[in-house]
Amino acid sequence: MRTRIFSMTPGLLLAALTLAGCANTSPAWQSMELGGAVAQAVEGQIQNPEAAADPGDAAVDDSDAVKTAKVLEAWRESLAAPKESAGDVTINIGR
Repeated sequence: MRTRIFSMTPGLLLAALTLAGCANTSPAWQSMELGGAVAQAVEGQIQNPEAAADPGDAAVDDSDAVKTAKVLEAWRESLAAPKESAGDVTINIGR
């Protein structure tokens, strides 16, 4: 009888550990909606949320065509020739 109990122990232990993995261990705060302030700030920065659904072919209001073309050209040139970093970045923590 004693050897049968010892032979069943690993199986019972494995079953207990397997069932313990199914237990709900998440705290109550994880079910709350976190980041609501960030979502609200991002939503507040969108001027026209419906614009993405139908962008249309019209030009952007109050844009200067020459200035816009120069900005776009400068942006494309900056991507073609990226700047080298000034040097190593050192982060000191503590002393």
